[in-house]
Amino acid sequence: MDYKLDHIEEIVHFNHEFWLRFVKNHWTKRPLKIENPFSEKITDEATIFSALKEAGKSFKTKEHVNFGLWVDGHTAVNYGRLFAQDSDDNLENYLKRILSSGHDEFCYAQFNMQCYALDLWDAAKDFIKGLIEIVGIPAGELDTDIFLGCYKKTPRGIHTDAAETFMHVIKGPKTIALWPKEYFDDKYVAIAGEGLNKTILVDEIEPYMKDAIILKGNTGDMLYWPASYWHIGLHDYSVEAFDYSLAFNIGYFHFQKEDGIVRDMVNDLFDTLSREHMGATSIKNLLAIPPLEKITQKMLQTIIGSHQFLEELEQNWLKHASGFGFYELPRLCNKNGDTALSYRLRNKNDNVQLKKVGENYFLFTSGYGKIVEWDECLESAIFDLNAGRSTKKLSLEIKSLLLSWHSIVPVDIAKSI
Repeated sequence: MDYKLDHIEEIVHFNHEFWLRFVKNHWTKRPLKIENPFSEKITDEATIFSALKEAGKSFKTKEHVNFGLWVDGHTAVNYGRLFAQDSDDNLENYLKRILSSGHDEFCYAQFNMQCYALDLWDAAKDFIKGLIEIVGIPAGELDTDIFLGCYKKTPRGIHTDAAETFMHVIKGPKTIALWPKEYFDDKYVAIAGEGLNKTILVDEIEPYMKDAIILKGNTGDMLYWPASYWHIGLHDYSVEAFDYSLAFNIGYFHFQKEDGIVRDMVNDLFDTLSREHMGATSIKNLLAIPPLEKITQKMLQTIIGSHQFLEELEQNWLKHASGFGFYELPRLCNKNGDTALSYRLRNKNDNVQLKKVGENYFLFTSGYGKIVEWDECLESAIFDLNAGRSTKKLSLEIKSLLLSWHSIVPVDIAKSI
């Protein structure tokens, strides 16, 4: 069955009325396909290729990079050569280089794409803003990823994710086979994983394809499916035709037990405390709680119960909320310390929030926060900025902050303050 949104012939803007109907009829309920919803694609191959090169460079400098690479249906080894390089020139040449080394299939999933190209972060926020105004930001996170390659089916197999997924087909066709969450309950198949992250452990998917919901997207189409649906990506790929596919996905992740700002803060505390007590190598009394464990418990009790911890929690939450719920964020500056993202990090959807936390005033925007000195004109000036108006009310110190600190001000306003 191929779902389409009822009574929508052409969508130029994902406006409030569209999102209201979407939430009522599809959100967390059933899949959807919309043909060519944009007058122009949400992004393009050149932008994605540039971002993939940045991800590869981050990997080579041993920064944290979240990705999946598969060759001939198996998890790859020797990752370095499999990332995009400057010498590849474009996506097609990149894929040809990989396949020329004797492989028939190659699949590349790169997560946190917003970290490697601001245009992708802007595009994702522009797209998702109307939905967030109705349902709120996710308790988990927002993230963007791509699936690229020459392969017949997703190497992971039939699986579920923790995300409501909006797939934008940049180069198609791209086919997604889906099954409702209860479909495999009586199929006597082994399932790995837990919660919303599970995989069906079967060698062949053909026995289940007759019951699948098929969403087939061509270049420019958008596909949506709920987190609860089992799914797998399919592609009519042949080595001779070299017909690769590319999808840009925006994921709205539900809360999982490993998620949460408080959990992250407590984990950081545990890391700090464990480093301080790494000298302990043995415990003789097996019937009593070890002294170091008691010390750790008392320290955690003191810290977590303090007003400082609550203030830090509030700061972290406001930063998270100001970034639309994205957990992984673009860098503020390049390695030379320049404001490399000047006038670009903040797009028209990113409001600046002024908030007093404890004894300090903070500006929050784009997932970041910074302490500022109170200025009697600051609140009205921020209001003007959020409304898209220029302002003459800012002190020189605040002007300098706004113009230098990760581009709070759009370029057209920055010229006038």
